[in-house]
Amino acid sequence: MIEELRVPLSGTDIQNNVNDSNDGVKDTDNTFLYRFGNMQGIGARENQEDAFAFSDVFDSETVKTRGALAVVADGMGGLQGGKTASETAVSIVRQGFSTLNMEVNIAEQLNAVINRAGREVEKAVNGKGGCTVIAVVIYQNNLYYSSLGDSYLYLKRGEYLVRLNRFHTVMTDALAELIEDGLMNPEEVVIHDNPAALTEFLGKNPQGKIDCFAKPFRLRYGDVLLLCTDGVGGTLNEQQLYKALSEETPYSMCASMEESIVSLRKRYQDNYTALVIQCTYP
Repeated sequence: MIEELRVPLSGTDIQNNVNDSNDGVKDTDNTFLYRFGNMQGIGARENQEDAFAFSDVFDSETVKTRGALAVVADGMGGLQGGKTASETAVSIVRQGFSTLNMEVNIAEQLNAVINRAGREVEKAVNGKGGCTVIAVVIYQNNLYYSSLGDSYLYLKRGEYLVRLNRFHTVMTDALAELIEDGLMNPEEVVIHDNPAALTEFLGKNPQGKIDCFAKPFRLRYGDVLLLCTDGVGGTLNEQQLYKALSEETPYSMCASMEESIVSLRKRYQDNYTALVIQCTYP
């Protein structure tokens, strides 16, 4: 089902849609127009354990003074309470965004919000579950993000598609450190029991270091941001993602990604969620 997004929407309210709006927010300094879109499907799962939200991105004055938030969380299906974990995380992050002081260090404040979300998730699932999270704040054409787990944050800029965040997995954390220290041969990675296992996620106690930018990342005209769970990033390759993100609008970008996922007919397709932010001119 394809619909237009006219109001802020929590991804936990729907199971299978592509949303977008032709409306956007113009940045008076660079005359940017931000367009937002989202897509979500249940895949082959019985339950939807992904959650997402935007801030009030269709109020131009609010975005000008307060910025915009996009957040995605992926409940861990192998643990109890994945749906509860992701919904709790998104709710806490959205609440925390509303209290940010945009005149001081936004990155530090966003990390503090993520840490709070981790504590609330742990309480909500009694320490027996968790979720990944990607939270993005855009303010005055600067990008800030905080990430835990293995959800994806991509930037499409011109002919390039770059993943901005680092996964928290055995492969990228523990093994990478051992390899860098010369204590393990890279070939040993392929025989590790579970190199994709998460080493950090919301709900873990103690919670480790959040992946983020130390400084604001300046956005440019034509940039496209993609936040997605592994049901998207782990299903479509980067060539497919680049092709989808080359569509004209976030609506068509999301529709293209969903069409590609559905066409694969994967027997064990995971829940999939994608948020798109396009930086353009009016």
